[in-house]
Amino acid sequence: MRTLAIMVLSCGLLFGMGLQPAYANKFFHQATIDEIRQESIVIDDHEHKLGPAVRFFTANNQEIGRGAFAKGQKVNFEVNEKNELVSVWQYAPPRE
Repeated sequence: MRTLAIMVLSCGLLFGMGLQPAYANKFFHQATIDEIRQESIVIDDHEHKLGPAVRFFTANNQEIGRGAFAKGQKVNFEVNEKNELVSVWQYAPPRE
């Protein structure tokens, strides 16, 4: 419940700052791939359908194919308001 309240408050702040609604409706996450299916990817026990224009990237933003990802791989990902994957990035730990 606390997480939901924070998300609602954050969205309110984004809209109040004049950001585009398309941006404010997207959520960014970091997790581990459990399974890659034909029309979805299971990430941390949650199935996410592939969005109609889903894109895949390396950690340094080069576009790649879905085949570059594997079970057990840590990723950053973005979903839309329908919880569909919009983009998936290979994870790279921050440089020290």
